[in-house]
Amino acid sequence: MMVPMRSLGQDSWKIAAALMGSYIGGTINYVAICEALGVSPSVMAAGVAADNVICAIYFIALFSLASKIPPEASASSDDATQVVNLDPSNKPVLQIATAVAVSFAICKIGTSFCRFFGTQGCDLPAITAIVVLLGTLFPAYYRNLANAGDAVAIVLMQIFFAVVGASGSIRNVMNTTPSIFVFALVQVSVHLIATLGLGKLLGLDVKMLV
Repeated sequence: MMVPMRSLGQDSWKIAAALMGSYIGGTINYVAICEALGVSPSVMAAGVAADNVICAIYFIALFSLASKIPPEASASSDDATQVVNLDPSNKPVLQIATAVAVSFAICKIGTSFCRFFGTQGCDLPAITAIVVLLGTLFPAYYRNLANAGDAVAIVLMQIFFAVVGASGSIRNVMNTTPSIFVFALVQVSVHLIATLGLGKLLGLDVKMLV
């Protein structure tokens, strides 16, 4: 009601639901909801552009808040010595390669499982179930791959930021469907204000909220 999108016709409520889903499960969730609801390609593309711009603004706000958080106390001398004296048997390149290979294998097994049974839309739940099962059965093995997973995640996060910045254009969004941009802006702003407000009311640390 705050941001009417009547100009989009039947796509108005669909794109609103898809944008809400994108802030829960990311762009993959956004595309899945758009396909499930039958959103027109032009409106879906406009929503992606608006979402990218809003996410860029949102991340800037989060980074600004995080920069005001004082750093944690430095580790003790024993911890520092432990960090410096690295295990010579540690092979980060091998661990990263193994982590990536295992990830691809898990994804392939999960998607093949869904194709075999002819179940649509179960790829992500199947992959998640396999990851949880393997982590439960072989905790020591996958614990050794945790650091490699963190390194890969950092690289992918930087790629994500680059894609968001490259594909987002405020001018294009405002010229095509400004109502989607305003709706997404209101949605994210309310989320951020509510999160920070309730966190302050409950006495939570800002570091936990951002």
